[in-house]
Amino acid sequence: MDPTGIEELDKILRGGIPRPSTIGLVGPLGSGKSTLGRQIATNMLKKDCAVTYYSIDQSGDEMRQNLEAIGVDTKSYEGQNSLCFIDVFRRGVERMKNSYTKFEPGSSVLSSGLQFADLIEMGRDFTLKNIKKRHLVLMDSITPLFLTSDSKEVFHFCQVLKYATRFVNAIGIAIHHTGVLEEKTENALFGFADGVIEMKKKSDVMSTGPIVGGLKVLRMGNQQFLPGTYYYEVKEGTVQISLVPGIL
Repeated sequence: MDPTGIEELDKILRGGIPRPSTIGLVGPLGSGKSTLGRQIATNMLKKDCAVTYYSIDQSGDEMRQNLEAIGVDTKSYEGQNSLCFIDVFRRGVERMKNSYTKFEPGSSVLSSGLQFADLIEMGRDFTLKNIKKRHLVLMDSITPLFLTSDSKEVFHFCQVLKYATRFVNAIGIAIHHTGVLEEKTENALFGFADGVIEMKKKSDVMSTGPIVGGLKVLRMGNQQFLPGTYYYEVKEGTVQISLVPGIL
């Protein structure tokens, strides 16, 4: 079991996230999922864990900037082969650029695929370089993959990554924006994960104030956890969780 480094979350999880496992971090857009994912990744890096960061919603450069904004020396970790960005977003942009002139209404710009085999290979090379280290694989987020590629291909890609977490005894965290995909696809995703952590914001997406909401662990494999919904607030690039409802 690996502590997340977030004291209140580790108490809710009764110690941390089981290793190996694949965890779904789910909730509506703007609920703070990416912030929590970055926070966990940062804490894992500090514990000499190798982190593979699939940047899907934003480019790899933007992801670097987000980590640097909370004090992470990304160049140092990348130089030590402890951090690897796999820039899925950039590949999508390149694919769209090459396909744009052929694009027809009703078809997917990325219908020819994002070359998932290449993405898996990039992650594999980084993992083999750090085979003696503990690993965290963070995908932020998997939702755009379903919107731009065939669902069966995406599930196959996710299944291979799930196998990989078992092979190298890793933790995989996949961020997913709920309320975007068809219900049957979302249900399949939830069933695919070993554990699910849900974040539901109470503040409006367009609000200029801090994001606040409730965090709840829906399941965590065979591991026991504290039931209930816990108040959280996104503040200064971190998620602060209260074990007392409504109090930070």
